[in-house]
Amino acid sequence: MSRAKPQPRADLFTFTLGEKRIPSCGKVRRARENAAKLSDFGEFDRFVIQEAKAACLRRERMTGYPWAMDHMVPLARGGKHAWHNLQVIPEALNQWKGTRAVLTQPGEWVAMLPGGRACLFSMGAKS
Repeated sequence: MSRAKPQPRADLFTFTLGEKRIPSCGKVRRARENAAKLSDFGEFDRFVIQEAKAACLRRERMTGYPWAMDHMVPLARGGKHAWHNLQVIPEALNQWKGTRAVLTQPGEWVAMLPGGRACLFSMGAKS
C-alpha cells in the first residue's frame, strides 16, 4: 500500500511583516527594495541603477572578477533603495559585507582591496 505524499502548504514560504505578507523564497530582496524606495523615486534613480548594473558588467569584463551593486547602508539596516545609497563594489566584498553597516561612504571600499590599507582577505583572520 503506497502512501500519498503530503502536499506543501501554499503559505509555507511566507511570513508577515505588520499587515504585509512577504514571500521568503527569493522575493524578499525585491520586497525590501520596494519598501525602501523613497516617495520621489523616479527616472534618475532608475537611470543610476541601470548604469550601476552596466558598470558591474564592464568591470567584470575588465578585471575578470564579478562585481555587484551594493546599498552602502543596507536595506535591512534602514537604507534606502535610491541613487545616493548605491555603489559598485567587488562581489566578494559585497558578500563579506552582508547586512553589516560597514563601508557606508562612497569609495571607502577601495581600502579593502589587496594592497590597500586593509585587506579583504585578512578580515576573517585572527590577530
